[in-house]
Amino acid sequence: SLTVKNCAEPTAYEKAGKKNKDDKEKTLRIISKMTELRKLDLSYNYLYTLTDDFVNLKNLGFLRLSGNPTLQNLPDFSQLEKLRELYFSGESSYSNVPSAKPELLKQILSTNMPLLETLYAERWKIGENDEISEPHKNMPNLKTFKK
Repeated sequence: SLTVKNCAEPTAYEKAGKKNKDDKEKTLRIISKMTELRKLDLSYNYLYTLTDDFVNLKNLGFLRLSGNPTLQNLPDFSQLEKLRELYFSGESSYSNVPSAKPELLKQILSTNMPLLETLYAERWKIGENDEISEPHKNMPNLKTFKK
């Protein structure tokens, strides 16, 4: 189990430059080498990206990404074959931080995650014409879905 939480304050987001972004990516690359990791909490770090090598965490069963509205892209979570719980919010409670892209939520909902049982996808700003469908076939064991 690893918790890396609250590593960036909202005011730091405004001032964050390339170095801050690069440091976070380096940290994520180090974490992605911890292949036996089962539980990972990366909440409230204002991450920009999860690197593609993040999917090396094949034993990961729990992942919390809440409080990272600055995320721009995600790797293919279908490769996290043991993932059972995923927490992923779209908005920050701070007005100076932009909301996450709705495409990320759509990507998560369309990803094949057959063992996923819990999905919290809260605080997403979705356009009036955008529909967020409930996952069905791609998450057959889903018991809890909160949006």
